[in-house]
Amino acid sequence: MKPEDAVLAVNGSSTDTMNVDDVVNIIRGAVGTTVKLSILRAGWAKPQDFTMTRENIQVPTVDFEMRATCAHYPYGIHAGRRWPVLSVAPKSG
Repeated sequence: MKPEDAVLAVNGSSTDTMNVDDVVNIIRGAVGTTVKLSILRAGWAKPQDFTMTRENIQVPTVDFEMRATCAHYPYGIHAGRRWPVLSVAPKSG
């Protein structure tokens, strides 16, 4: 999987009418079990199917600092909302 990949189906069920949370809940499952994803990537003529074995994924924690915002301060947009820019650094120790 790469950023911007489109998940068209999970275990043969179309994701057309699902929101992201629904798709994630179907993809998640017991460690050691498999899930089949139909993926379309930019540059591919047609989707490709991948069968993956579920595993635990370790996501490192981060320290962050909320910076003051003003009219000209950089911001990010996600889900149609403006979010203040965060300074993110890996958590030490």
